Amino acid sequence: MNKQSGMTLLEVLLAMSIFTAVALTLMSSMQGQRNAIERMRNETLALWIADNQLQSQDSFGEENTSSSGKD
Repeated sequence: MNKQSGMTLLEVLLAMSIFTAVALTLMSSMQGQRNAIERMRNETLALWIADNQLQSQDSFGEENTSSSGKD
């Protein structure tokens, strides 16, 4: 019998398909993480803007912004 040293075509194709499946899973996970980071960045920016506006109102002496009907 002749001994083979190396891999058969079937083994190479199987290894490539496993590698591709793992790579696609990792890429999908990374994209999900990027989306989550972008969403958190936008929420943080919105909170900073809202906080700055509230601080600006306080610094201009607008103590009570609710309408109670009394002047």
